[in-house]
Amino acid sequence: MDKKTEKILNIILWIFLIWASVYMLTYKGNNIIMMAVLIGLLCFSLTTIDKLGEVLNSKDNAFKINIFLESALIYWIARIDVSGASEILFFILTGRAVIGFSIKYGLIFTLINFLSFIIIDYIKLGYPSLISILPRVFNYLLNFGFVFGFSFVAKFEILQREKLDKTKRELEKAYEKLQESYDTKEELLVERERNKIAGEIHDTVGHTLTTVIVELEAAKRLMKKDMELSLEKLELAQEQVRKGLNDIRKSVRALKSGDEILEFEPSIVSLIEETEKHSGATIEYSLEKFENLDKNVHRVLLRALQEGLTNGIRHGQSSEFKLSITKRDNSVIFNLMDNGLGADSLELGFGLSNMKHRVEQLNGDFKVSLAKNQGCKIYIEIPLGKEK
Repeated sequence: MDKKTEKILNIILWIFLIWASVYMLTYKGNNIIMMAVLIGLLCFSLTTIDKLGEVLNSKDNAFKINIFLESALIYWIARIDVSGASEILFFILTGRAVIGFSIKYGLIFTLINFLSFIIIDYIKLGYPSLISILPRVFNYLLNFGFVFGFSFVAKFEILQREKLDKTKRELEKAYEKLQESYDTKEELLVERERNKIAGEIHDTVGHTLTTVIVELEAAKRLMKKDMELSLEKLELAQEQVRKGLNDIRKSVRALKSGDEILEFEPSIVSLIEETEKHSGATIEYSLEKFENLDKNVHRVLLRALQEGLTNGIRHGQSSEFKLSITKRDNSVIFNLMDNGLGADSLELGFGLSNMKHRVEQLNGDFKVSLAKNQGCKIYIEIPLGKEK
């Protein structure tokens, strides 16, 4: 029971209790001293024992003990009361029992109160015949039935309010969890898009700048020997810069629409020809035809080739590459080898790490192997139609 409802019920209880107590204490036929003692014990029971239950965190047990103590006190108050106001105390006790107990025990307690009141009234009337008191019994039955019904409705409303409050709290907790989940998902989406954009920029700009650097270095070496050829290399570098800017625009459009500009084979061949033209490297390739290749697989293979050629030229000083992209057991197999310097150990930089992440997103397998003066080999296997 919430504090507000409990406070309202206590106010109603004390209003009726004070009214009945004043009436009984001022009634001439009553034993004022005994009545005052019993009413004092009743008030003590209603306040101190309930508060003690709250302090000891055993409010339910305190209420059960208290309700039976109150029942005994009210019984004796009714025994010595001649004013009839003690009937109000029975109604108070019945209401408290119905609200505090389950419906079953509340009904049993109401019947016990009713029988106790009838017995007391029967004794006070001097043991008349049962037939003569039937109208009074029926009248008391209606009174106790009304109190029970009113208390039952109040209890039902209290339970419904508690359920609504509980549901509200659960919904608030669920909303908080949902909001946290949404915020986390939003952060993950932002992070994924940030990594995707960073990867696209790295692949496109990195490859372009690598070929431009090769052209500029060649132009620098030829400047004193063959000015005409040097100028041709500078023009090629300028052309590659323009192409790089165009590729960046294409990448932005592809990120926005989710589509690639070219089909799979033309895009691979175009990248190979551009690299050979501007770097002087030789690239042997074997491409198997794929019908309706998934755009995500297409993008990953294209960027893998771009990254492999860029790393081979820039870091490995490679002049020859061998590429094969084939189909095996409903998987696409990518192999790229170069004749570069290689290395004693492998450390995945941003480009290779990004490539590995892209392949794993498609449930694929990514391997890089290299050795000193034996070049580098990149192997990728991606199952078709099994993207995460």
